Amino acid sequence: DSKQQFFDQNQDDAQQKFLKASEKLYRKKSVVLASEIMNKQMMKLEGGLSVEEAWEKIKRHDIKHFPILNEEGKLLGMLSDQDILKGIEAGGGKKLQDLTAEHTLCADPETELMDIMKVFCEQKVEAVPVVDQKEQVIGILTQNELLQTMLKIMHVKWNT
Repeated sequence: DSKQQFFDQNQDDAQQKFLKASEKLYRKKSVVLASEIMNKQMMKLEGGLSVEEAWEKIKRHDIKHFPILNEEGKLLGMLSDQDILKGIEAGGGKKLQDLTAEHTLCADPETELMDIMKVFCEQKVEAVPVVDQKEQVIGILTQNELLQTMLKIMHVKWNT
């Protein structure tokens, strides 16, 4: 008698399935790469925008870090929502490209998690863009992505 059983999946079941899937992923891999954990959903801003124009674009979004690009789409630097607000408070009228640092720490898609974490800790950065060989921003790594990944890895180690 082969009857199929149907049931409602409660939240605990869903969470257990998610954690088991994560375990499989991290058991198979000894190295985690930037391309696997980066957030591809980001808002890129043009360096020529004024701080006021940028604020109008970002204020309705729950995003904190933004790659700033030149006319060719190449990375000029990174700014946070707080950097943009400070630019407005300082009198406004400035362009985003005027607020970016001269040097921006970047990761490439093959950068390993441990190297990324070292940079975050030593340099005290909150976000790092992931840039490909064509100097195009293809993702962003924030403290949030790193914490989520570490939680998954720790869960695997605790349960093995």
